[in-house]
Amino acid sequence: MSDVRVIDRERRDRLGEGLLWSARETALYWVDILGARVNRLDLASGRVDDWAMPDTIGWLIEREQGGFVAGLGRAFVALSFDPLVIETIVAPEPERDGNRFNDAKADAAGRIWAGSMPLTCDRPSGAFYRLDPDGRATRIEDGYTIPNGPAIGDGFLFHTDTALDTIFRYPVHDDGSVGAREPHIVFEPDWGHPDGMTIDAEGYLWVACWGGSCVARFDPA
Repeated sequence: MSDVRVIDRERRDRLGEGLLWSARETALYWVDILGARVNRLDLASGRVDDWAMPDTIGWLIEREQGGFVAGLGRAFVALSFDPLVIETIVAPEPERDGNRFNDAKADAAGRIWAGSMPLTCDRPSGAFYRLDPDGRATRIEDGYTIPNGPAIGDGFLFHTDTALDTIFRYPVHDDGSVGAREPHIVFEPDWGHPDGMTIDAEGYLWVACWGGSCVARFDPA
């Protein structure tokens, strides 16, 4: 792991997150949430392109038909580039000024699970949503302060509130409905804070530990 380099580019991110590898384009996308930009690194040429967004942008998820679904401000949008086209799918929080989308993940059925949060990171005004392929959004849970890292395993969905240092677990059913939320992992004070996460092929949960300078791997138990 000694061959690490900083990508050469003119513009630096204010809050760079949400890496997305596009096999279709052989390119790496990521967002600058607070800088309101989308970045794309072309692996063949090393060129980095970026696009200004009209609001904060929390994440991108690639669509089979081309383009992306994105969390733009407080709305789910369809997004494409060259030329830039943005179309609102649904805005589930019209009454929650000061919120934004933060992190999301798609499951095998094409549903998107996404959390919203306050820009100030200081109150539980956020929520957890499911966007179905037909464009309907369902509020799964309320009261999130800093939602992070949905991860989808075998029959369970994991979601974090970083402000609570807790990774929650939901039983998830084939139709997308979920059971009661329960605490799954509560971080110790010297672990840092749970942030983004994913599940590997063996069912282990990998968690980025913000402030802990590490990535932790938890077994299924």
